Amino acid sequence: MKNAPIDPKDLNTIRQVLTSFRTQICGAADTLGEPWKGQFVALKGDYDKMLSGLPPTDQVPAALEANSHLSCLHAALASATSLSVMMGSAMASLAAASTGSGQGSAQAPAAQLASAVSAEIEKQIAAGTLFKAEGVEVKIAERIRTGDLVAKETCTQFCSAAKDLGLAEGEKKVREEIAASAVRQSLISTRKAELQTCGLPIPDARLEGVLAGTGEEFTAAQALAQSRIAALQQRGVALNSNSPLAAKVWLPEEQWQVFESLAVETLKGADPLVTSATPAAGGPPRVMVC
Repeated sequence: MKNAPIDPKDLNTIRQVLTSFRTQICGAADTLGEPWKGQFVALKGDYDKMLSGLPPTDQVPAALEANSHLSCLHAALASATSLSVMMGSAMASLAAASTGSGQGSAQAPAAQLASAVSAEIEKQIAAGTLFKAEGVEVKIAERIRTGDLVAKETCTQFCSAAKDLGLAEGEKKVREEIAASAVRQSLISTRKAELQTCGLPIPDARLEGVLAGTGEEFTAAQALAQSRIAALQQRGVALNSNSPLAAKVWLPEEQWQVFESLAVETLKGADPLVTSATPAAGGPPRVMVC
């Protein structure tokens, strides 16, 4: 370049201006058509020559490389702008085409699908798997007449009747349970009185179920209680019928065996709730079962 600047500041300013112009020319050349495109390409070549004719600056290599990278970035951004403009033009062209004959071709698949669905519906109606809307009520009435379906009013009546029946049966069951409980309690009270008459102990509340059995079961339970009392007496254990321990004669067999062994061991000779057990001469006092 003739009359090239010598001052580094001027040189740097001129280089930046030429580079900026060159970048804008490149972006314009990408969007122009012939013959303007060729003219802008030739103009870009002139700027390349001017830039190459500039003397080197006194910058360090790292600064020169950074400046080169920034110039490339600027050119890339300008190219991106031009590409965006080109893409906008292409999309506008496609939109214009779709408003013409393209719109009909885009709607063609939808029309074909609707036609295929309609044909399938007609086919199933003919086969009897579907019914037309105006014939549904007739079909429902026919199936109600033949008994395949139940009318809504009839269904409501059936539900109401079932509810009333359930309430009645539930009430009857509860009343029967209450009556049975009353009869059972009356029977237990009667048999407690019989036990008092014959001098047998009254069972605890948790054992009084033995008094609610049949006549044969109650007679067998009485005999068992009497035999247990007699067996204890033979082994030296005397229980008063009014003693709380006497009610244990109504225990189930396994529990009775445990109680019997303890009673024989600790109460032999007396009931500690009636008279105190007398310890052996010089021996420790006996354990009392309460």
